[in-house]
Amino acid sequence: MRATLAIVVATLSLRKYTPTNRRVFRALRDKFANFDHTDYVRSLRTLERAGLVRVAGDGQRLIPTRAGQREAIARGLGLQKLPVPTSWDGTWCVVSFDVPRTASKRRDCLRACLRGIGFEPVNQSVFAHPGDGTEAVGEIAVLLGASRYMTLMTGCTIENDRTLRRKFFR
Repeated sequence: MRATLAIVVATLSLRKYTPTNRRVFRALRDKFANFDHTDYVRSLRTLERAGLVRVAGDGQRLIPTRAGQREAIARGLGLQKLPVPTSWDGTWCVVSFDVPRTASKRRDCLRACLRGIGFEPVNQSVFAHPGDGTEAVGEIAVLLGASRYMTLMTGCTIENDRTLRRKFFR
């Protein structure tokens, strides 16, 4: 699994690469002990089945999907996906932000990070997650320098949250 996440990060940094790219394989082999070419190919297939990359053209290029890019950004920053509580008390952790247009790249990265750790969008600048996400959101705010643009609310209820509940508790 660690190797798979490393491949996602490599995919994001290279944008497009071939499955036979030896440079990526060698980097992974050097980083992870006992990582052979079979593990590499299996990891690439796992990424494709998970919808994180897609095969393009004649099967020689892999392109990260939006979900793959979000996952790679979150993992590249060292963030872990938040668990969905098994017994939920009905309260949400809600993040609201208003990042100015002049910092649009920071805003897009903030959205990608929140999605990457498991938050779902309520609208473009409001994200929610059942359970406690205050520590993870605080890390993101510090990493991106966006804490002055963000508001974190916990223990609140969301009116008409049926759509959100369906996304988390299928």
